[in-house]
Amino acid sequence: GGGGLLNIGIHLLDVAWYVMGRPEPLSASATGSSHGTRAVARAAGLPAPSHPAFDTTAALVRFQAPDGSEVALTVESSLALHRPPGPQTYCELSGTEGGVSVYPPVFVSGGHVTPLDVVPDERETATRQALLDDVLRAVETGQPPCASAEDGITLMRIVDAVERSAIERREVLVAGRVSTP
Repeated sequence: GGGGLLNIGIHLLDVAWYVMGRPEPLSASATGSSHGTRAVARAAGLPAPSHPAFDTTAALVRFQAPDGSEVALTVESSLALHRPPGPQTYCELSGTEGGVSVYPPVFVSGGHVTPLDVVPDERETATRQALLDDVLRAVETGQPPCASAEDGITLMRIVDAVERSAIERREVLVAGRVSTP
């Protein structure tokens, strides 16, 4: 029921937000489409849901960086999109001094492309066992886990603003900061 953004897009949003240094989200401007969901329902001879989740979402999310500047992230996510063959998953960030691609890992600056030799440590490996081990370690040591509840809440605040923006067809402020105990 979450559509493309909650099914797959949130994972790349999480990666991009993490690589950006987890800046505070400010607002979202988005558009969404349920045409794919409706077409699949018609093809299956089923009635389309009256309010289906967006199967395709495109958004611009604005953030406040720690230095006070504003940064933006574009997010595109789809379960049903007509596109040519090629990489289906990508995450790229560009800044004033260079850019980085997460899939594949490369750094670009001054016209030079440098492959990144990225070997994630156990705390950053997105496997169930590594995340479970990280949570257990946090409970045992009192140290915060690499993916905190507050991080999850912030991501959901962003997704909520994106979805409301697509529905209301206007820029939406991201709900206020939520602190977890």
